Amino acid sequence: APDGRVVVVGAAAQGFQCVGGITVGTVSGPRDAFITVLAADGRCARTVFIGGAGSDEARAVALGAAGDLFLTGTYQGPADFDPTAAEVLLQPHVASDPSDVFVARYGLDATLRWAVPLAGRGTDQAWALRYDDVQQVVLAGTYSDTLDANPTAAQQLLVTAGGTDVWVASLTASGVLRWAERMGGTANDLMSPHALSVSATREVFVGGQFAGTMTLGTIVGLPPVVSGGGSDGFVVRISSNGLAASGFAIGGTGEDAVLAVQAQTGGALLVAGDFQGTVDFSRGLASRVLTATSPNLSSGADLYTARYSGAGVMQWAERLRPGTVPAVRPTASVSADASTFWIGGRFSGSLNADPGTGVATLTAAGSTDVMLARYSSDNGAIIRR
Repeated sequence: APDGRVVVVGAAAQGFQCVGGITVGTVSGPRDAFITVLAADGRCARTVFIGGAGSDEARAVALGAAGDLFLTGTYQGPADFDPTAAEVLLQPHVASDPSDVFVARYGLDATLRWAVPLAGRGTDQAWALRYDDVQQVVLAGTYSDTLDANPTAAQQLLVTAGGTDVWVASLTASGVLRWAERMGGTANDLMSPHALSVSATREVFVGGQFAGTMTLGTIVGLPPVVSGGGSDGFVVRISSNGLAASGFAIGGTGEDAVLAVQAQTGGALLVAGDFQGTVDFSRGLASRVLTATSPNLSSGADLYTARYSGAGVMQWAERLRPGTVPAVRPTASVSADASTFWIGGRFSGSLNADPGTGVATLTAAGSTDVMLARYSSDNGAIIRR
């Protein structure tokens, strides 16, 4: 928040404590969603619990223009989203649903403004949420079978092509559906929690992993993407009116994924993920072929970073060089300013974080350690202090 407060959300089991702060409610199921507000000095100021008798979890939170919190996640069965004595119950689509999606708005004091469901038959998941002053609440996840993306009585049904598909939706700050889009094929297609971004021109970018053939949206005639191996990464560009406009795949004959996406000022798109074997990151339009240390899934995967235009034209691509058999998974790609970005994740063994000819070796002290590195947006070179 502008005053230095920090908001943390997640899932809490019995015994979860906000030491020294105010706690509202109790954990009523195996896991309840929680909101914890930390003061500017790091002290725990307040924790509230949200949920019911099932397993409930908050997955993503964003601060709105008016200073309120927008929250999304999953719930099972009837769940109470008002942490006070009053009840605001969200019901499952059907009693046997494995999980449904919630979207809610709270004040920074965790006072509920509203809560709505996005529910359907099957397993519905929310993984990411962003707030933009035009697109407002943008969120994305995965679903199986059918998802009703409209929280009102007027339905907007998204039907999977098979397995799990990816959904993206925009709601107003009042919780009214603006638009919803889907993408997927007959396999299990995944959305990455850090692969949702809104550009300065209010286009929405979403990334993840797919196998086989993926239809990019509901526009007839938009070419699908086809994986070259077990799975490829994908990026889809959704226009400001909520329709998929274009997309591209990244991958080769191994298991490859897009795990993080960040739109930059000027239209560029930073992408991070992992790959195996040999991949042409220019997608045949130029000559940028990288070969991973890891040829297949049993030997892990290498980390790549790349920059593309919004239309999917590669501008550069680099890989980090493992010194041993790697297990690298980037979990965030955050643009620090117009010229640099950060990559965070976990790794095992040793890793040279310098994609060029230099050496910036990181060595894990245990089975896996956390990494954080800063790079130039212009060419992917590491930035050293």
